[in-house]
Amino acid sequence: MKKFIALLTFTSLVFFSNICNTKIINAQSFSCKRITQEEEYVKELEQIKDQLTVLSKKSLQGILEGNNKSDTLKYATFIKTQIIELRLKLNQNFQKNIYDVVKNPISLGLLDTLNYYGASLSYLQAFLSANTSNEQINSLESYFHVKALSEQTLDRVVKEINKLPSRTK
Repeated sequence: MKKFIALLTFTSLVFFSNICNTKIINAQSFSCKRITQEEEYVKELEQIKDQLTVLSKKSLQGILEGNNKSDTLKYATFIKTQIIELRLKLNQNFQKNIYDVVKNPISLGLLDTLNYYGASLSYLQAFLSANTSNEQINSLESYFHVKALSEQTLDRVVKEINKLPSRTK
């Protein structure tokens, strides 16, 4: 009988502690939900950045090897649709946070980064469709300049997200 009571007590404690831990975890994830949205946008922007890097490598390789540009241009069109879709989400996020003194600069920074990525993509497309080497050089120079600006802006936004009051606790 004593073994049964000890086993019942032990089982009750384990069960009760699992319920309490679940409530703590759920409460923590609920309190961080606002931050998660901005972090999700940052992840999407980083994916676009990586895709632009791959596209620039393919573009340069294609020009050097004399490959067909149609596949590279299709990939550029795919990235452009992703940029357009993310721009719609970021515009909605900006409209939601337009009067929030803390969130508004972050929303604007996310939009600026995306606009820089869009400009980078346009310069890559101009590079692929250029007829002269001078046009290619100018397009490539502009691409690298604007891409550097976008990465600086994204780094600044990530720092601002990490400074948010609910993030530092």
